[in-house]
Amino acid sequence: MISTPTPTTPLLEVTDLHTAYGAIQALRGVSFRVQDGQVVSLIGANGAGKSTILNTLSGLLKPWRGSVRFMGSDITGQRPDRIAWQRLIQVPEGRQVIANMSVLENLTVGTHIRRQDGGPTIAEDLAQIFARFPRLQERRSQKAGLLSGGEQQMLAVGRALMMRPRLLMLDEPSMGLAPLLVNQVFEIIAAIKQQGIPILLVEQNARKALTIADYVYVLERGEIVNQGRAADLRQDPALLAAYLG
Repeated sequence: MISTPTPTTPLLEVTDLHTAYGAIQALRGVSFRVQDGQVVSLIGANGAGKSTILNTLSGLLKPWRGSVRFMGSDITGQRPDRIAWQRLIQVPEGRQVIANMSVLENLTVGTHIRRQDGGPTIAEDLAQIFARFPRLQERRSQKAGLLSGGEQQMLAVGRALMMRPRLLMLDEPSMGLAPLLVNQVFEIIAAIKQQGIPILLVEQNARKALTIADYVYVLERGEIVNQGRAADLRQDPALLAAYLG
């Protein structure tokens, strides 16, 4: 049974997390929190360890030290399916839609994890996804592999929302997209934020991340080297010089 966090308990609490790829240590004592209702962003250069954090949280990588608590429960080292059942849902880097399945099949593929909790039905949630992403409605029968990059990102986000996440983790959602599509992606993130869904955002586009996040952690070589409210960090000359150019 999943415990319900008290008002003072972080939704997600990561403590002294160490993760390695063989002999290469990728995370070195990472600690951070996400409170309910927050958008928290992890920013840093390529290779800083941002995606490694998300892959460790979602169970794709096993930490060799440290702990992860989600909604008050210790989920450290659990299998990815068990973590997904607890509604910690990741939209992976590079979108990773199922190319030979239709848009509709992609949207519903993960809905088996939903519990009968008296909430909206799958059909009702599908209607909401199609209202938010009209292009997906138009292409609902089309193979996902034939969609454009922007459409695949919409599909990946829509698929995650269909699982009714308690915390949504977005890994480089703007990667490889044209500037106009990047703006659209961040409009989508803003709409999800307004819906009250907490978000852990990994994003190399620090300027965009700082405009939408409530709190930011800065990573270098697998360690958190700076942190603070996004509104404050936007005024930090050193951070602006290092990450915003």
